Amino acid sequence: GQYTFDGVLTKYQAGKFSEIATDSAGYIFFFGDNWSPSSIMWRKTNQPGLTGPGSPGQVGPTLMLATDGFVSHSRSWARQDQGIALIFTTTSGEVRLAETTDAPTNETWDTDEVVFDGSGYSNVTDPALCADSTERLFAIWTGRDDQSGKYQILASMRETVDGPWTDPVIVTSSTSAFDDIHISSQEVNLPTGTTEDVAVVGWSNQDEVGSALS
Repeated sequence: GQYTFDGVLTKYQAGKFSEIATDSAGYIFFFGDNWSPSSIMWRKTNQPGLTGPGSPGQVGPTLMLATDGFVSHSRSWARQDQGIALIFTTTSGEVRLAETTDAPTNETWDTDEVVFDGSGYSNVTDPALCADSTERLFAIWTGRDDQSGKYQILASMRETVDGPWTDPVIVTSSTSAFDDIHISSQEVNLPTGTTEDVAVVGWSNQDEVGSALS
């Protein structure tokens, strides 16, 4: 089934739910944005899962998540224990994090955390998010460096819920814009017999697919 905002004229992405997520209990979350003025809306299923395509009464009301924001074209959510987090951009070029503060209910959101303030960059877009086995959050996004004119993929990490985000580091750069950027984390077994969480970043650029390993 397709769930759209009530009373909104739909066009590509704007007025439609373009991101879907699930929490640890199996409830499904829908996120989407309006473009004029920019805002992010969300809905949640009334019980875990969906019983059938388009069946009435399965999804709760459309609610405001952020009064200024755009939903990413990349996978932009991650679980934190019983909670859930969503990363998004604003009209000023900030990268922000929305997190539930009432897990496991997951109906109250904090949207004040700034991951990146956009300083020195334009065209900041498409943030992606993942969590590793220790619940560290890894965020990436793309933007154009105002000084060099190059497009870059930037990355940052947060160790704990109350901790700061690290200074952004450059994953890769190009003279042309990036597309389809994604990040995931996996626990790998090392030859030494120990395990380590690694982050994998992928992207497309000029009809080529690239990747980087932390």
